[in-house]
Amino acid sequence: MVEEDRTAGVRYRLDAVTAGRDLVLVEGGVIGPADDPDHCPPGFVWLQALEGGRGRQVRFLYAARDGGGGTA
Repeated sequence: MVEEDRTAGVRYRLDAVTAGRDLVLVEGGVIGPADDPDHCPPGFVWLQALEGGRGRQVRFLYAARDGGGGTA
């Protein structure tokens, strides 16, 4: 899916990274291709829980589009 998005022209924007002893939070935006701007959700948060300095669990949360309800 990531390769399909890349070849379709989808780009990502990194807005912020926050890291702590047990958690890493990555926030950013998704820029859809000019011919299909609604190809992907407009933003994301990736949350990684750490244990002993290693990734234990990852959650991917995506922003709803304007007028939409919920997350993808």
